[in-house]
Amino acid sequence: MLDVNQQILERLKGAKRVLITCKQDMHVDSLAACLAMYLVLQKLGVPAEIVVGGPHPTVDRCKFLPKSSEIVCDGRSLKNLVIHISPKGGKLRDFRYEVENGTLKIFVAPSAGEVVPGDVRSEVVHPNHDLIVVLDTQDLNSLGQVYTDHADFFYKTPIINIDHNPANEQFGEINLVDIKAVSTTELIFRLLETLGDDHLDADVATALLAGMIAKTESFKSGSVTPRALMIASELVQRGARRDEIVQNLYRTHDIKTLRLWGRVLARLQHDEKRRIVWSLVTRDDFEKSGTAEEQLPGIIDELITTTPDARTVGLLYERSDGAIGGWLKTDPNYSAVELTKEWGGVGSKVLARFTIPGASIKDAEKELNKIFSGLPV
Repeated sequence: MLDVNQQILERLKGAKRVLITCKQDMHVDSLAACLAMYLVLQKLGVPAEIVVGGPHPTVDRCKFLPKSSEIVCDGRSLKNLVIHISPKGGKLRDFRYEVENGTLKIFVAPSAGEVVPGDVRSEVVHPNHDLIVVLDTQDLNSLGQVYTDHADFFYKTPIINIDHNPANEQFGEINLVDIKAVSTTELIFRLLETLGDDHLDADVATALLAGMIAKTESFKSGSVTPRALMIASELVQRGARRDEIVQNLYRTHDIKTLRLWGRVLARLQHDEKRRIVWSLVTRDDFEKSGTAEEQLPGIIDELITTTPDARTVGLLYERSDGAIGGWLKTDPNYSAVELTKEWGGVGSKVLARFTIPGASIKDAEKELNKIFSGLPV
């Protein structure tokens, strides 16, 4: 009997066209896993595309990765426009097309008679993929527009679900969910071990290492395992461009993000005994720095990276709808989702996102501090 990795590879090799996607609120690990899967499918000769729910700052952070320019950030693009041409005079004799100034021109000629406008009709149909690969996503609703606009397509099409989140709902026909893995990119590496060495080149290795570095805060987090370190070493030996990854993920920021980062640092609070740091972001901070809420995942990553001694990192921010949003990162001894469950916390054991409705940011800070006070010294 085939193990899960072998089952996945058999389905991938037998697919005619694969859709690769991940949660709309994506992490670098999410997109890096998508890109690695895309590169591997290209090597296998299987047509594929990456489509995510919408524009997201993480897409910009990953622009240095191979094939990142081919990521489609619009779930509506999955639908196809089909043009039917049925000439009454007989079969088609010639077909060609050209693109001119962004306009597609199609030229058809019948074997007899002529083609008239009444011989042409068009329709919008569902995506034509026969397999879906969902990466680093705990449930289908987390895909956002990709899923909500095409729920029937997801219901009818086989899904391969690969994730390391303990909250994963096992929604795939084949599920590769391992909560002991530090990242989804680690699971893609294990999949490639089954496939064979020829499919792990420098570009694939770079994508995989980028995901692992981002998810483990450059291998400083408490979730790092000896196996993860061995995999990272193997990826570097296979040509993973580590310096390029670090430069793009941690040393390159636009001016607007740096302004927001400065405001976050100005309000940074520290509980030395419990090794906790946290900060606040107001609407005024967003306006004066020229940033938006979408920049915050990068800020929380920066907080985690620059405070390696902290076991717990929190960030509260004033949302555009008046509620208070938040991020909480903990070490593996706690559960970020469990600690924030009263506020609808979603995410993983080490990183959760939540919302506190009907509170000012200062009141929300007091509520968050109640959680902090219950953590051991």
